[in-house]
Amino acid sequence: MCGTGCIPSAVSKPAREWLRCGSVSFCGKPVGSVNSCLVVLVAAEKFVARFGNLSLFKLSAVASIVVIGIAYVIAEAGMSLHYIIPLALFLVYLQGITVTDMISPAIAARLTFVGGGLTQGLMMFFISLGFGLGSVISGIAVDGYGWAALPFAILGLTIAAYVCVVIVGMKHKAAVKREQIKSA
Repeated sequence: MCGTGCIPSAVSKPAREWLRCGSVSFCGKPVGSVNSCLVVLVAAEKFVARFGNLSLFKLSAVASIVVIGIAYVIAEAGMSLHYIIPLALFLVYLQGITVTDMISPAIAARLTFVGGGLTQGLMMFFISLGFGLGSVISGIAVDGYGWAALPFAILGLTIAAYVCVVIVGMKHKAAVKREQIKSA
């Protein structure tokens, strides 16, 4: 019997039988991810406390370069370990996402006037909005003009995002300048 301890006794017998094989997925993966997350966070905290603030970022960058280098050697050498390459790239992706998720709240707390929590929530909202709109616009471009139009849709969306960043940056710069003039 695999993992029957995760299935609550309040669940009916047919449902328990149905869940018995899937209980490892239902219970094991979340518990494993929480445990590994805690281990990684505790190790990261100790590493940063010992070696300084930028040390974790530098270690992650070096580890990513090493993983990409190993994946490149495997690909170039024609080894029969080709199944490792997607896993290696996925590990580098997860590592980058983790570092980004760790530093985003700190950056948000320093740069905002409304607090880090609200800023982080707004960032998540606009990121999801960007994913949604980008997917819709790219889908319309591909359906209407074919796959050759996709790079142009991406270019247009990137230019639009850059223009928004420049506008917000100019407004922020002007606000900081007004604040400096007011305090002087």
